[in-house]
Amino acid sequence: MTLLDEYIKCILKESLLRESLNLEDSRSIQDTIRILNNESQKLKDSLESKDESEDFNYYISDQLDNAIGSFQSNYEFLDEGAFRKVYALSNQEWVLKLATSVEGAKVNRQEIQMSGIDQNDDVYHGLGARNIFTKVYDYDRLNDFPWWIMSQRVVPLHDIYDIDLLKSVFPTFWNILNSVTNNESDIYLDRANYKKNRSGSFISFITSMLISTSIKSRKVKKPSKDDEGWDYLHKKQKPPYYSVLSYRGVTKEMIYTEALNMFSGELLPIEQIKFERDIEKLSRGLAYVGTTDLHEGNIGIVKSSQPSPDDIVILDFDIHS
Repeated sequence: MTLLDEYIKCILKESLLRESLNLEDSRSIQDTIRILNNESQKLKDSLESKDESEDFNYYISDQLDNAIGSFQSNYEFLDEGAFRKVYALSNQEWVLKLATSVEGAKVNRQEIQMSGIDQNDDVYHGLGARNIFTKVYDYDRLNDFPWWIMSQRVVPLHDIYDIDLLKSVFPTFWNILNSVTNNESDIYLDRANYKKNRSGSFISFITSMLISTSIKSRKVKKPSKDDEGWDYLHKKQKPPYYSVLSYRGVTKEMIYTEALNMFSGELLPIEQIKFERDIEKLSRGLAYVGTTDLHEGNIGIVKSSQPSPDDIVILDFDIHS
């Protein structure tokens, strides 16, 4: 498939996705946007009347959170990270991410850039990253910083207990466990079988493999003369101490090496293991952006009638433009 074909496929998929979302959730989305914009404008007007407009960023997160998270609200609190809170409405296929600080609003902006929803934004992270990231449906267009975004609702791995579903979405990892041998002893074969018999153990295997591989996929980028502080870096620092990180992505060789170490060599040769589309999707996504936070709460699966590697999504990225 050419890059153009892949781009067209991506655009058509997102068009169908938004059409489906609009049919089911348009009213709740528009109602929520109205609430959020009204709260933002109310705060703007109040601060402006007191000649305190410069304090807007200090108050806005609490203003929005109080409106959405109040006990009279129908919004369900789902989760909270370092910079954002996540809310949802029952039976809706989208979630609301509210920034709790300017840092959170900047994270929202990164997700908007990643999604490609803002056609005026010239920041581009590649189709691979875009396809593995949760879709963004709408965002705060009223304020200087996007204090909220509405994105695709997915099921995080820690909420999945169906081993057959996991096998369908992460077939390569299942194939690796089936490739563990017992040339020296049954210890590693028993360990592999244990990971196949319990969804939680299989998920732990997937995430530990990805975390280790992603950490090792980071590489330093040699500074150029256009970089700030180039003279210092060039003359006084040596690799791997350059300050800018980039990522090599996840390759089947890297995954295999990690598995080989995990099972102390008790594994079939790489040529005898089938590497499927889950590795291809992860490799494409993490080649443009990287994450060292691939835990079971940060990897999700899109709801689908026919689960496949196409349904893998990453919730948060370490984005390096």
